Amino acid sequence: MRFKYKLGLALLAAGIIPLTVVSKINMDELASFAQREAVQSAEAGLELKSQLISAYFDSVIDYGAVVSSMDGLANDIANLQRQSQYLLKRDEEVTPSALLQKRYEYQQQNTPDTTKEVAQKWISGLDAQAITMQEVFIARNPNPIGQKERLDQAVVPSTYSRLHGKIHPMYRSQLEGYGFYDIFLIEPTEGRIVYSVFKEVDFGTRLINGPYAKTNFGLVAQEMIANRGAEPFVIADFDTYAPSYDAQAAFALFPVGSGDTFGGILAVQLPAELIARILTQAESKGDKNHSFLISPNGRLRSNYAFNEDLSIGNKLSGPIAEAVTATPQGTQALTDERGELMLASWRPAGLKGLDWTIVSEINMDVVMAATNEIRDRSVKMMGFAVAGILFCGFFLTSWLLGPIRKVASFVTEEAGRALEKLSKTSGEARQASVDMASIAHETQTQIDKVSERSVTVGADVTDVAASIEELSAALESVSRSVEMTSQLTDQSVAKAGVAADASRQLQQAASDIAGVVTLIDDIAKQTKLLSINAGIEAANAGAEGRGFKVLAGEIGKLAARTSQSTSEISDQIEVVLASVAMSASAMSEIADMITQVNQQAQNISVSAHQQKEATASISTRMRRALTNVEESNGSLGVVHDASGRAASAAEQLLSGVGEVDTASKTMDAAITNLTERLRTI
Repeated sequence: MRFKYKLGLALLAAGIIPLTVVSKINMDELASFAQREAVQSAEAGLELKSQLISAYFDSVIDYGAVVSSMDGLANDIANLQRQSQYLLKRDEEVTPSALLQKRYEYQQQNTPDTTKEVAQKWISGLDAQAITMQEVFIARNPNPIGQKERLDQAVVPSTYSRLHGKIHPMYRSQLEGYGFYDIFLIEPTEGRIVYSVFKEVDFGTRLINGPYAKTNFGLVAQEMIANRGAEPFVIADFDTYAPSYDAQAAFALFPVGSGDTFGGILAVQLPAELIARILTQAESKGDKNHSFLISPNGRLRSNYAFNEDLSIGNKLSGPIAEAVTATPQGTQALTDERGELMLASWRPAGLKGLDWTIVSEINMDVVMAATNEIRDRSVKMMGFAVAGILFCGFFLTSWLLGPIRKVASFVTEEAGRALEKLSKTSGEARQASVDMASIAHETQTQIDKVSERSVTVGADVTDVAASIEELSAALESVSRSVEMTSQLTDQSVAKAGVAADASRQLQQAASDIAGVVTLIDDIAKQTKLLSINAGIEAANAGAEGRGFKVLAGEIGKLAARTSQSTSEISDQIEVVLASVAMSASAMSEIADMITQVNQQAQNISVSAHQQKEATASISTRMRRALTNVEESNGSLGVVHDASGRAASAAEQLLSGVGEVDTASKTMDAAITNLTERLRTI
């Protein structure tokens, strides 16, 4: 990007950034102010609506306190209970009439998700007194359903009907004046509703064990009966109530007397529509804040303006419901159950007997509408401001860049001349460095070759010296071996003489043995001859000479065997004599050979001594040569290191010259670039 554009952008940024920051701060302050205004408006609305709702509930409580403390109310309840019992005829079986069953069919048909079996349970839960009361004032009431309160006295006259006609106009007027859905009088024993204005199907039933005993209304009534009116009033919160077609119903119950004077209960059914109408009327026309009531379990206690499908009794979900049920009071921007961002404020409704919370919601788009409009106008104004800043920046850029271009031209000329001189000097230094490095490398190469040859010679000299030392040692060993051989040959000659004498003696002994054997053979022959003669004589002697003849025969056999043995011995002696003669001849030859070996050994010993002296002299000279080779190698190493340092220095010098050359080229390029940029700035 060209400098003049950068300068223009810098001027633009210098103008826009402060403007943007100031605008952002102002917008944030405006948004914060809008939220504070919305919160204050919501809180003020909550305060007003809480006061209106509280005022209505206070009026209900005041009404109940006044009416329940009226003189004669306890007697009215007791009389109604007693006279309602007299409506029954003695020994008459009471069953629902067709008209009453038709009324319950209507109730079942108009109550969502209710079957005929459930409606039958409603009827089966009625006792005879309740059936009789509903027959008189509901089934036989000529007014249509929803208008049964118009009947003051029943068609069939009775004391109960006269009492009803006496009090009914007053309570009906109070119901219309306060907007109640219904008013009840409940006796204190069974919790029976002995009177009601509107005459729904709970009229005449028992709240302790009747068909509606487990409703909120029944449970609260049972509690008040159990504690004999200890509390001045009790509120039964909204819940489904079957007699009201399973619509949401809330009740306020007031004891008539307390303790020993407890005479019953006055109860009013609160109108859900009236409470919602109070909240709606409190919102001015065009007010974007919408309020609703919610219980601790997250169920609505009024209608929800942002979703018509949600009404009293429905459970509200989403972050707003979670925040409201988690903390008693607060203001937060949260998403509602539709996922839209809302500014919600809530606080306790402050109703006696109820822990409801009143909540006000307003869509954040509505809260920020004015702020967004101002923001849009501010963005337009910033656009005009940016255009003005751009125009001023272009003018200032052109005005400021003129002197800069002149300075750039002067700097370019001077830097060009300086760089030309620097480039020439750098080239000369580079050539000198190259020559120096080449000489140093060549010297180092030659020294390496001489060093390698010197090392080879040293190794060869070392090997020769070692071989000579080994030869000297071998000659020494040969000399000793020859001397020992000479001694052994002398001993062998002596022993060979002894062996020759022994052979001669053995030959003489063998000759003597041969003579003895010849003598034995002669004796054996003569013995054999004598045995033959003895046999002849024994034969001549006849029977007397028979034994001698046998003996003579045996002697003849023995003489024959002896003759044979002597013959064999004679043969062996001849073999021995032949072997001894051969041994004597061999011993004589061995003695001559040993004498010759001894003479050769003596000659070898003289030669070995001479060789030993010569190898000792060679070994000494080899050691001196090895020492000289090692000293020469050390000198070559010093020269090699020196040439290496010279080569390194030359390379460093060449590198430095190259860097200078590169730097000069870079500077030249930078100056050229600077010049071009300043010319086109």
